[in-house]
Amino acid sequence: MSKPIEAGSYETITPPNTLQKKVRKLTGRDAKFDPVEKAEQAVKRLSVNFADWMAEEVERLMEIWEANKQAGFSEEARGALYRAAHDMRGQASTLGFPSVGKIAGVFCDIMDAKGKHDIPNSFLEKYITAIRAIARETKAGEDNSIAITLADELSKAGAEMIAKVHDQDPKAA
Repeated sequence: MSKPIEAGSYETITPPNTLQKKVRKLTGRDAKFDPVEKAEQAVKRLSVNFADWMAEEVERLMEIWEANKQAGFSEEARGALYRAAHDMRGQASTLGFPSVGKIAGVFCDIMDAKGKHDIPNSFLEKYITAIRAIARETKAGEDNSIAITLADELSKAGAEMIAKVHDQDPKAA
């Protein structure tokens, strides 16, 4: 058991609050500046490029996929494929393609679950093909019912594949 601290046996140090010196107060015309509004305006200006950016990401994914099919899916090639899909997973919603992001996410989850185990190319190709089709057929900022349904069905199939992997190899979890 420790002894109680006796009064006067310690010193409390209160650091000075210098925050006000570090913050610039906006006055006049600058006082009406809204950084969130400015950011939203910038996103709106850039949004005309979102479909092109998504098309470039899809093209990159397809090139890596085709190279992998021919190279036999080495560990390095699978890593490149995973990174391309992971990038899409993170960017798709921002670019206005949430279903593409969902499918790319499931694709990454399957690759994570499988680890170094063989993944049926025909199974993975369904995800790659769906990503390409949805990105091509869906306008940025919109998500159609077919894309949503396809993403949901591929999510279910991916969850089943992951469950099978975990049943076969509990260490894969």
